[in-house]
Amino acid sequence: MISGTLTNIYKKIEEAGVSGLRKTQLVKEFGKDAPKQLEELISQGMVYTAKKRNSIIYWTKDNYANNNKKSKATKSKVSNDKREISDDKVAMLAAEMEKKFNEVHSMLNNKLDNNLLEELNSKLEGLKKDLDERLTNKITEINNRIATLSKEHDTDKEMMRDSMNKQLSTINKKIDELTKVIESKADSNKIVEVEKNLSKGLKKMDAMDKNMSKVSKNANERLDRLLRQISGKADDIKVFEMERKLESLLQVEAKLSSLENTMKTFDNRLNEVRDEMDKSTAIIRAELQTISNGNGTHSYDTLSLEQFKMEFDRTIAERSTSIGWIELAEIRSRICEKYGISKNTFYSLVSQLLDTYDEIYELSSGGSEGVMVRGLVHGFIRRI
Repeated sequence: MISGTLTNIYKKIEEAGVSGLRKTQLVKEFGKDAPKQLEELISQGMVYTAKKRNSIIYWTKDNYANNNKKSKATKSKVSNDKREISDDKVAMLAAEMEKKFNEVHSMLNNKLDNNLLEELNSKLEGLKKDLDERLTNKITEINNRIATLSKEHDTDKEMMRDSMNKQLSTINKKIDELTKVIESKADSNKIVEVEKNLSKGLKKMDAMDKNMSKVSKNANERLDRLLRQISGKADDIKVFEMERKLESLLQVEAKLSSLENTMKTFDNRLNEVRDEMDKSTAIIRAELQTISNGNGTHSYDTLSLEQFKMEFDRTIAERSTSIGWIELAEIRSRICEKYGISKNTFYSLVSQLLDTYDEIYELSSGGSEGVMVRGLVHGFIRRI
């Protein structure tokens, strides 16, 4: 959309037709802001301009094209007409001169004596020479005019070419800027999408871990209740019933053993899935870091608390003692080596973990390194 002033200027230029409109006329009618309005119309490709005889002329797009066609046709016609006029005039003057010369010569042969004939011949020669000079000068003048018109045409064409090149350059710059904006938005959308998928995967793994803990806890509770019931009623049961219940107990134990093996298999599979997820996470984080920094370097100092908790709990489950205790130094060695984080970063994440989940972890004093609590180093931890 163009403003009212731009519309009025455009209509004024359009009404001028192929003759165009001078800049001075537009400034006089529309004021000192007219040049800015004209530049805006030119940048939109609605108006074209060129310099003619020290004056800047403006046309609309269609009138500009028609003006070029008319200019070329006019110049070609003028050139051809002038050549035809020049040739016709020379032929006519030569014919008239030849005719007059013959008439005078015939008349002199019949009426004049030899002296008068010589005098007339001399005058005729002078007239012929003067006529030749005039014809030569006229032809030279016509040729010079044709050369001047051709030079002006070439100048106008060069100015038009420069104007078109400037407009094309401006359009190309705008296209490059839009391309960069689109590429930047595409990279941002990709990063957001990858981060969302990564967050969903981590939440699913936490849910699987919680479900496994619940299944294991329920199985242990049921086994304890069954053992207590059998132990409490052993004295009151007959031998036959005892053997039958023992047989049932063996079957239950076999089923529990099978369930335990299934759980171990499931746990191993879960660990494999976790390892694969860790590798995928590492690859995705590396790609995200590459996209963000553009230098291809890897850094895990931005390890999230959820990822740290998942790896922390896995290390406790795999390497703790029979009563669940494990040294923080051992956990730190494994996680720092796997993710390339510093010792300070590790204990900073441990502090955050204990603050957030203090009801599921228990610390114990001792060890070569650990968390300071009331002036003592607590280097052992277990899950409650």
